[in-house]
Amino acid sequence: MVSKYREFHGGVESHILDLIAGLSELGHRVELFSSEDVPGDGFDARARGLAAKVRSVGSLFWNSAAREALAAAIEKFEPDLVHYHSIYHQLSPSVLDISSVPSIMTLHDYKLVAPCYSLYRDSQICTDCVGRKFALPAVLNRCVKGSAIASVVCAAEQVIYKSRYIDSVDRFIVPSSFLRQMLVESGIPEERMTVVPWGVPANSPETVLVSESPANGSKFVLYAGRLHESKGLGQLLDAWTGLVTKEDYKLIVVGGGSLEPSVRAAVASDPSVEYLGVIDRGHLLDLVSMAEATVMPSIVPETMGLSALESLVRGTPALLTGRGALSELSGAGTVDIDPDALVESLAEALSRIVRDPSFLAAKRAELAKRDLSMYTRDAMVGRIVDIYKSTLLASSGSHR
Repeated sequence: MVSKYREFHGGVESHILDLIAGLSELGHRVELFSSEDVPGDGFDARARGLAAKVRSVGSLFWNSAAREALAAAIEKFEPDLVHYHSIYHQLSPSVLDISSVPSIMTLHDYKLVAPCYSLYRDSQICTDCVGRKFALPAVLNRCVKGSAIASVVCAAEQVIYKSRYIDSVDRFIVPSSFLRQMLVESGIPEERMTVVPWGVPANSPETVLVSESPANGSKFVLYAGRLHESKGLGQLLDAWTGLVTKEDYKLIVVGGGSLEPSVRAAVASDPSVEYLGVIDRGHLLDLVSMAEATVMPSIVPETMGLSALESLVRGTPALLTGRGALSELSGAGTVDIDPDALVESLAEALSRIVRDPSFLAAKRAELAKRDLSMYTRDAMVGRIVDIYKSTLLASSGSHR
């Protein structure tokens, strides 16, 4: 496995750890290579001084140290296959096409579609760069960190290296049909992609909750994710604090990010809001199981939606905006939220939850009958193993 981070940063790292655990249980030997395994200085978005910035940008295009370190790791481990994940910037495209063994790459985001990763600009969805050879709109609108220079660099990187990704990888895995369509429109061959949704640990009847409810016995609605405006968290806080009646409900927020001050301000002004910060995965999954409902009010078009999956698979109803791949999860056990009138729609749904116990009871009963087996960790691992086998078979005796 090759990805930019070893330690937990978000959904991608959770997915990789779930995949590694599942593969290991099946008897496969797996090793993870990340930027922490690369000696010296690599890409650093916070680099200060001209020399440091030049070195950082240079490593973004081609990180020789990362290539050499991965080559050494591959030579030592002797894998049958290399599976790439998010390698952009910290590792760079230099780590592609190192070995003669077949390679798989899971595309977790929109990096090969638009330089800004997110298809989100000025508080709304933006697809202006989709299908363009050079992402001029990203440059004109300073979509990367609000910087014209950073936007030019990332747009140039995309032009220079997209073909390297296509030529170096045998098979691409994507977590949703929505992302696949965006990639097809951006020039990634459709026949080289397979949709495999992320899978999460199932909530078996034998599950024992090891965490105590942080709400001191109160019912609670849970938000778990990045604390960022693109996730609709600000609108969720507005909707919640504006409720006239909350009964005995609380809103619990989990995660870290730029909106942490806003969350702490909400906690200070409203005792029904609690903030737990960043917590470990086991504790989080316990909270998901204990919650009355979860909320994923994303404004951006999600490529999958790990928080929503964790909720639904563990039997907890979810409030979803349907943006991007979230529309693929909509159905029994979900509550549709209008992203174009987010505060009002959230307020209406939350008010119904706290006032009408039968509403969530009906949603939970619907969810219990829904077949979500394709979104479990075991199902995901099984499908990926099948892709490994078919790729190895196709490449046998004829690989580069």
